[in-house]
Amino acid sequence: MDSFSHYWQLAKITSSGHYYCKPLPKVETWFRYCFLNALNDTSERYIQDTLVERWQAGGPDAAMAQLSLRCWVSHHIYSTCRQLAQQFGQHYGFHTTDLLPHVLDDNGRLLNAYRPFTLEILETYCPTKAKLSTWTVHLTKNHRSLNDFLLEQGLYRISNWAILNDTTSAQLDHIFQSFYQFPLAERQAAQALLERYHQVYRHDRRLALKTRRSQGIRCQCPTSDQLRQIATGHQSPAQVLVQLEEMATQLRQYRIYKRSGYMQTLGNMVSLDELDNFAIDYYVSTVNGPESDEADEQQTFFQQYQSHLESCLQQAIYQALQQQVDRLQRRSGIKAQAYLEAVRLFHQEGLSMGAISTRLTQQFSPALSFNNQVQITRLLRLKELRTQIHQITLDNIKTFVYEAAGQLTSAQRLTELKPAIETILTQTIDQIIGEAAAEAQSPQRHQPASRLAITLCEVVDSLAAA
Repeated sequence: MDSFSHYWQLAKITSSGHYYCKPLPKVETWFRYCFLNALNDTSERYIQDTLVERWQAGGPDAAMAQLSLRCWVSHHIYSTCRQLAQQFGQHYGFHTTDLLPHVLDDNGRLLNAYRPFTLEILETYCPTKAKLSTWTVHLTKNHRSLNDFLLEQGLYRISNWAILNDTTSAQLDHIFQSFYQFPLAERQAAQALLERYHQVYRHDRRLALKTRRSQGIRCQCPTSDQLRQIATGHQSPAQVLVQLEEMATQLRQYRIYKRSGYMQTLGNMVSLDELDNFAIDYYVSTVNGPESDEADEQQTFFQQYQSHLESCLQQAIYQALQQQVDRLQRRSGIKAQAYLEAVRLFHQEGLSMGAISTRLTQQFSPALSFNNQVQITRLLRLKELRTQIHQITLDNIKTFVYEAAGQLTSAQRLTELKPAIETILTQTIDQIIGEAAAEAQSPQRHQPASRLAITLCEVVDSLAAA
């Protein structure tokens, strides 16, 4: 019975924004009386459907049923905020407690003028179209105040394809001319691409909506066939996809700036939909109906994907460094040690090539001496190292994603989606590598800040200690 306590404990926040549970004794007594005998043999879906029926019937149980549902919804609102903070909070500097005041506002009273967000969720809920958990997640992530806050952090909750859909050719030209100051030829090429996208993508989506195949589904990545129709000349579907995503990213940056005054750099920009709905947008929604608990699938996939990406990156760094060490050890064991020390000095301490040359000469003299920074550049071979890391990471993460996708969709659909998935994964790793490359060029770097540099320093320490 304790596992059902969310039906009589209301999720609330303190004045400092911290989460706590407030028991509602009258609701608990009523709930136990109604469901005590059935709890061992029933599902949460049955309980929720029963509560909704009693509330909507307006009988003597309506008030208690509504409060019980509001308790349950309040906990799911909290879980949704916690998930957002886990996914994006560390990168953008916010916590769950920053999100809760925007959506967790239920005071647990029945008759008052204030209409809490939990009641708004219940009043718009339709049991025949989705689970209550799915509807709660959907409305929470579309809450205006919450999205305004996320927008200030640089998170814009709309997919690339929706941005392109509701941007006209004239708007694109105005933005690219006044905001980005692109030359005429570049603007005209972008307009032509957007118009081809509208002709193909909008047409297909309207047909799908008429046949109800896309009802309730966000705009998804164009299929390979659609990309081929949009392409001109000898362009491949992957090349068209990259161009469309670049255009959408530029439009996203403009919208974030206009709505929040916050100028987000392209390299750090994140679309909440693109990451949060990675599994849903690219394959889950192609086979699952509205009854599936997509919120749980999203969270599970995203956590697994992020964890696997991190381990793939770490393994790729280890393999790439080990290959360099093995190559140098065949010539000189001391030079292999000097290589690892040079990598550490460059990424962990932020030393210049000249400073590294001096330190290595002092440390390994008289066996080794480095006379200038060119020798250190040749020793490090940073560009080659990053290329190796990129390829190994991509190969490993693709294996994971394809296996996960294979459990959720047909083999034919997976084959169609592979080019788009590979492009997304490539761009993700490009960003990781690009951030590290940009950091390496900064004259003010001291401590590693990029994801790659931090992980690389950890691996170097473990290799040096081995």
